[in-house]
Formats: sequence, structure tokens, C-alpha cells
Amino acid sequence: MRRGRDICDILAKLLDDDHIRSILCLVTKPPASLPEHFQFTLALVKGWHNDANYVKDVIQTNIENSAKEVSIHLYNETSKLTDALRNAYRNKHSTYGEKNHLPAYADVSSLAMPSACIDRNQEVYCAPYLSSLYRDYYICLPFKNSNTYLSWAIYLPWTFWDLLNNLYNAFCEITCADWGCRGCLRGDKCKSGKHGVVEDEKKADAVCQCSSIVACKGVAPTLYQYGFTFGEASTLNGGKTAKKCSDFCTQLHNVLHSTYFDKLFEQCDMFLWKIREPFSLTLVALWSLSLLYLLHIAVVRLDLLRIRSHLRSPSLP
Repeated sequence: MRRGRDICDILAKLLDDDHIRSILCLVTKPPASLPEHFQFTLALVKGWHNDANYVKDVIQTNIENSAKEVSIHLYNETSKLTDALRNAYRNKHSTYGEKNHLPAYADVSSLAMPSACIDRNQEVYCAPYLSSLYRDYYICLPFKNSNTYLSWAIYLPWTFWDLLNNLYNAFCEITCADWGCRGCLRGDKCKSGKHGVVEDEKKADAVCQCSSIVACKGVAPTLYQYGFTFGEASTLNGGKTAKKCSDFCTQLHNVLHSTYFDKLFEQCDMFLWKIREPFSLTLVALWSLSLLYLLHIAVVRLDLLRIRSHLRSPSLP
């Protein structure tokens, strides 16, 4: 008699292999959904740094070289681009000092930390909230595909931001009363459309009343709908590292409105402009020359008409 355990053993032999992840890199599929974007960004900047005492990561070096080659050396400040990518997506932020936990400097990795951050001097919200369902897909990035990864890194940040914002809006739309969360059945504090949103810091308790984000019944289905599971449920659920819905909502909002995303958009625009700048200036010059030529022809014609009018003999009565 065969049981479910037998099927599990067979599937484990086929798929439970550390090397199976490497096979996925043979097909360079651009990120389309939010979990794909999320995992690609973290995998891309893993090991990147700007410390002169360390050798740069192979992918980082190849991305910078690809940027120079693709732009025909029109964009040579490639370190600004890789710095913007690293800061926005940073795989871990343990070496960035006091800026780590400031709202303006929240990075994507703060939503998927290996462990919850603890700071005695300030309120921090970095924790292992999310784990992408595509966590094995982009774990291996061959450096020979650097040109492809550069293209994704340049053109996809806006799409990634929109998808993250959609997750934020969906999280805010969770209605605990509909999911049967006992602490929120009255609905006077956990309001529909404002789930986890701290509108007034003086009334920080006027949000979801669930003991933790894991205990909130509407969160896990919503995250799964967008391609995520909890990163570390036990860490989020109890002890000093327990996180509530308001903590995740605040951190996700900080990530979306961080200065890092603004600088990343700026550098991506600058890269595209540097490539298009010669063509744009040439086009402007040609149009200007055409306009001057038309004006010249018009002025010459007016002068000829005026001269002819003076040369005409006066009409006889």
C-alpha cells in the first residue's frame, strides 16, 4: 500500500537537491510578479559593498563594466548606479551605522532580515516578515548574463515599486472583523482600509489589536496572494522580537518612501539620458538648423518682394 509519505520521498529525491537551483539559471526569465522582483533584487546585490578594503563582487564588477560598454562609455560613473542599487535593495544592513533604522533610509532587505533588529535607543521595525515563493529561482546569477541583469535593473525598478505599493494597499484593506479576529470585532480601532496604519503616533494602539502579525488571520492569506509567506513566523510571533501589523505596515511604508528609491530612480533616468543625449542633442540641432533655414528663406522672399515693389514704374493716370 502506497501512502503520501512515499510520494514525498520520490519528490524529495527529484527536487530536494542543492544543485537543482543552479539549473534554474539556465533560462533568464525577467521578473514579472512581485515575489520574482523581490527575490531578484536581493540576489542581485548580495555581497555588494563600497568599501575599498574589499574586492568587489563579481556581479557588481560585471554590471559596472556592462554599463560602460552598453552606453559606449557615455556613462562612466557606474559606481553611482551600483551604489543606488545596493542601497535600495541591500541584502543586509548590519554595517551601515545609525542610518539603518531611520525611516528615510529603509531598504528592501529590512522586510526579509535573517533576524529581527533590536535597538535600545529607538523603535525599529526590521524583521523577517517576508519570504518569497521564488526564493530558489534567482539564487544563482551567472555573471555571463550581466548585460541582461543590467537591463532588468534599469527598466524594472518602477514596476517593482508599483507592485510593492499594491501589497501595501492590499495589507491596509484587510478587515480583521471579516476574518474573525476577536480583538478587532468591535471595529472601533481596527478600521477597514486602515489596517495597521498608524495615523497618530500619540494613539499608536488605535490599530489592529491582534497580538502579532502572525496571529492576525487575514495577513497570511494576503501575503500568499502576493507570492509570500512569513519569513520566520516564530520570531514574529512571540518574545521581544514579536511584531504587530502596524510594525510591518510602517516598515513597508518607509521602504516605499525612502530616499534610496528616489536616488535609484534618478540614477536609472541618468543612465538612460546619457545614452540618448547625443541623439537628442543632434536632433535638436537639426531641427534648429531647419528652422533657421526656413526663417532665412522667408526673410529673403520678403526682401525680394520689397525690392520689386520699388522697381515698379508708377502707373499712369
